[in-house]
Amino acid sequence: MINEKIKEKIVLALDVSTIDEAKKLINELKDYVGVFKVGLQFYTGNGDELFKLMKDLNLK
Repeated sequence: MINEKIKEKIVLALDVSTIDEAKKLINELKDYVGVFKVGLQFYTGNGDELFKLMKDLNLK
């Protein structure tokens, strides 16, 4: 497991095209990434489903 102080400094931009790609990245990296960044273009194209997943997983 990664050190929590290090983890909180790691930000991953979810610059992918589909919600499935974003979900896959989140599930694979949630133990290592402190913050996931969702861009306006992704949000506009995919809605808030990803935010609901992140909230359920208690992710920033």
